[in-house]
Amino acid sequence: LWKSDAFTAANTSGAAAIANLDGDGDAEVIYADAVFNSKGKKLFEGAAGEGGNGGLPISCVADLDGDSKPELIAGKSAYYFSDKVADNTFAAKLVWNSVVGDGFCGVADFNGDKKPEVIVVSAGFIYALNGLTGVKLAQAPIPNGGKGGPPNIADFDGDGVPEVAAAGSSQYIVYKYAGGATFTKLWSAATDDDSSQVTGSSVFDFDGDGRNEVVYNDEVYIRIYPGVEPDCLLNPPGPACDGNMTDAEVLFRDKNGSRTRTEYPVIADVDGDFKAEIVFPTNNDGGSGKFDAGMEVWGDQLDNWVFTRPVWNQHTYHITNVGLLGDIPKVEPPNWATPAINPYNSYRRNAQGSKAFCAPDLQAYDLDVEYAMCPNLAMTVWVANLGCLGVGPGVPVSFYEENIGYLGTTFTKGPLVAGAAEQVSLDFNNAVESVNIYAVVDDDGQGNGG
Repeated sequence: LWKSDAFTAANTSGAAAIANLDGDGDAEVIYADAVFNSKGKKLFEGAAGEGGNGGLPISCVADLDGDSKPELIAGKSAYYFSDKVADNTFAAKLVWNSVVGDGFCGVADFNGDKKPEVIVVSAGFIYALNGLTGVKLAQAPIPNGGKGGPPNIADFDGDGVPEVAAAGSSQYIVYKYAGGATFTKLWSAATDDDSSQVTGSSVFDFDGDGRNEVVYNDEVYIRIYPGVEPDCLLNPPGPACDGNMTDAEVLFRDKNGSRTRTEYPVIADVDGDFKAEIVFPTNNDGGSGKFDAGMEVWGDQLDNWVFTRPVWNQHTYHITNVGLLGDIPKVEPPNWATPAINPYNSYRRNAQGSKAFCAPDLQAYDLDVEYAMCPNLAMTVWVANLGCLGVGPGVPVSFYEENIGYLGTTFTKGPLVAGAAEQVSLDFNNAVESVNIYAVVDDDGQGNGG
């Protein structure tokens, strides 16, 4: 489709992000500290942090100051943007450049003040920064070293406050953090990643108990860790509640060789069955033995995992950055405050819900009228299911004209699972001088639903 203008940032094993930085028109593409328009033209490139930990840039986008305009967080640096891309007035300025080293980022509200903190993993340490100023608030080491992978942020222990996690060369570490000057270890687990030492991970509450599980793949195994050690849930806690998560405590482990870079498993409903699946890559390039090679999708053998969204679109995924159809919001709501009750407040985690509150949500979009058929009208519209339950075929879609009124009804032909869409069409064979047409989903033209 296009090849971007040249940039100066590191170009190995990084990841791009997509966001609407000016709140207008097409979204922009972000790589490291560079911003490109939707055709690949470079609009800006900074000269401070790149969002990489030893190279490998992966930047974040978030509204740090609450003005409904997102900032670019390139690791240790944040940039503010003003004006519009369309009229060539788009401009950037450096907001802050922290004293910490450059690294991978994540964003969340840890102290409940509705203002975000920025987490940076850099050169074997996890840092918490003030989102408005970039001032370092706290730091903690990754046990046994290693540069450290992109951070996960989620509520691991079900106390309503998110924790921070990252993988190093031989340990996966989870820290409790409440926005102050101190990280406190929740647990760590032995891993094997001597090669890149920057592998990512993802989190999801598979069983809906309020505690997020961790999915992590090192050079040898893919594992699902519980959010807390099982013995820590006993009253009183059992002897294995010692902060050391062993393989005897993990929920699942399977051999899955990988050379490892910054990749990680993702969680999404990939087959429309209203249940979460795990999607992850595997390769036999590492020295840990030849296993599978390719892409794998795993689900729960007993089909008990809760449902989730059918999308996970980028490395810095955080739910509010993308719609169910892959659409990028013009103004992204802050993840740490959305929804108002029980906000997501997480990073590299997918949304989890309860079927008791699940329903279809059918919406019409992208209405088009083919005027070349004049005086007849050839009308099309897309019908999308933005809800979390599917519907069968035969949903009525009626077209109306502002002055004429009802034009006719057509029907969807196939089922619409959560996140799916179908284009329907209708021809109107009477001549009209001018039209203002709209479509209504689940309407039979007589004011009745399907």
